[in-house]
Amino acid sequence: MTTSRYDAALGTELERTNALEAVVWAWRAMVGMPLVAFAVIQGTLSPATSGQLTGLGLLFLVLSLLVLVLVLPPAILLRAHCFRAAWRGQPVDPVSYTRGLLTVWLVMVGAAVLSLASCVASETLLPGILPGALAMILLALTGPSAKALALPE
Repeated sequence: MTTSRYDAALGTELERTNALEAVVWAWRAMVGMPLVAFAVIQGTLSPATSGQLTGLGLLFLVLSLLVLVLVLPPAILLRAHCFRAAWRGQPVDPVSYTRGLLTVWLVMVGAAVLSLASCVASETLLPGILPGALAMILLALTGPSAKALALPE
C-alpha cells in the first residue's frame, strides 16, 4: 500500500471514509429528530387551536430568530475556516471537516428546536414554525459531501 504526502497529515483513507460516514449519520439524525418532533407536536395541537404568540412562545420565537441571525453567520465563518484546505485544492482534515459541518448543523437544529418550543408554548404552529422551517431547509441543503475529503487528482 502506497501512501501519499497527504496521508501523514490527514490520516488514512479509511479515517476519511469513517469521518464521512459519521457525518452522514449525524446529518440524518439532525434532520430526522426535528421532523419527528414536529410530527408529534402537530399531532398534539388541535386544529381548532389558535393561540396567541405571547409570553414564553414569543420568547422562544425571538430566540430562534436571534440564533439564525446572530449565531449562524459566525458558525458559517468557522466552517469556512475549517475548510480552508479545500480552498487551496487540498483535502480537508477529517477532524476539521467534522467540526466545521457539525457546528453549522447544530446551530440550525438549535434554531429549529427553539422554533418548535415556541409552537408548544403558544399552542399554535404559525408563526412559530417559520424560523424552524427555514433552518430545516438550510440544513437539508447543506448535507455532507465527500468532495472536501477527497484527494486532489
